[in-house]
Amino acid sequence: MEYERTIIERGVMHEAVHGQPLDFATIRNPLGHSPTLSQNLEYCQGMSERELCGEIASWLSVDADMVALGNGSDELIRALPQIFLAPGQLCVLPIPTYFALAQSIARHGAEILTVPTLPENGFAYDGTFLQGLLDTIEEKQPGMVWICRPNNPTGLTMDIEALDHIAELTPGLVVVDEAYQEIVDPGNQASAVRLLSCRSNVLVTKTFSKTFGLPEIHVGMAIGHPGVIQKMAEVNQRQMIPERSRASAAAALIDTEHLYRVSQFIRDESTEFWNDIQNIPSIQAASRSHIGIFLLRHREDSLHLRLKRIGIASHDYINEPGLEHMEFSRIGLQSKENNRILLAALRAMEFRQGEKL
Repeated sequence: MEYERTIIERGVMHEAVHGQPLDFATIRNPLGHSPTLSQNLEYCQGMSERELCGEIASWLSVDADMVALGNGSDELIRALPQIFLAPGQLCVLPIPTYFALAQSIARHGAEILTVPTLPENGFAYDGTFLQGLLDTIEEKQPGMVWICRPNNPTGLTMDIEALDHIAELTPGLVVVDEAYQEIVDPGNQASAVRLLSCRSNVLVTKTFSKTFGLPEIHVGMAIGHPGVIQKMAEVNQRQMIPERSRASAAAALIDTEHLYRVSQFIRDESTEFWNDIQNIPSIQAASRSHIGIFLLRHREDSLHLRLKRIGIASHDYINEPGLEHMEFSRIGLQSKENNRILLAALRAMEFRQGEKL
């Protein structure tokens, strides 16, 4: 256990461990973009936005008029309430979830009604949660329901049948954020995009930042009924996506096999991490994630502060809706080497049981 002792006594910045701080607060693709991206870029120069929409449509097996683009998925998130919700209109939002959703809804003057997933059920989109959500939709008749699938920060997903039931009952728009969908479903066989053939009120947002490994190009996409996409085009005033970003996105779509490699790596690392965490008594994981995102807490005090002190960054969720005062921190798995260092650091905390920060 000498390695663990070195971590807890000297931190990960010590040359015997890593030599520099480690950032587990940022969610990134450990494998990065496709190794053939640079090679494929030469075939995609001069790609127009319309042509890129066509490439995305081909990838997802939909029509090109069902695709809209954004300068990153966050731009789409900021725009959707403005386009589809009137001030004072209601949006139903499961919690905990991606913080930017509530910020965007509130910014445009719409009302938020939250439906919590429960910690005792691992924050799962389970039957208890689903019944509460459906009851809320039937009673309140919201203008929008917004769901992260898989969810950030819990790492859990919702099955397609449940999502279809939600869309059936919702009078307004059901927005499904699938930033991480390709990690659990690299072929998009269970994507909410599959509902568009029978549900005109579903809008799916995706990104090139996560599984494609291209956060620097800031390209997001929305996939929906042509009427919904047309309304977005009429209302949403945005800058054109830069030519280099358009070309990079198109080049990434040439090698969608890379999504399968990324999916396998992250799912394998998630399984190994989950199994190892079960053998560390002082650390509790909220739920079993398959997308490399975990909510963790120390059974005595702040895990976020303990990790920070030894040079490991995590995202503190103590004040996030649905997680208030539960002392959870979110971590995003990285390379195999860095994940092993994180596990060693968590094991090392066994040496300090009972000590307060």
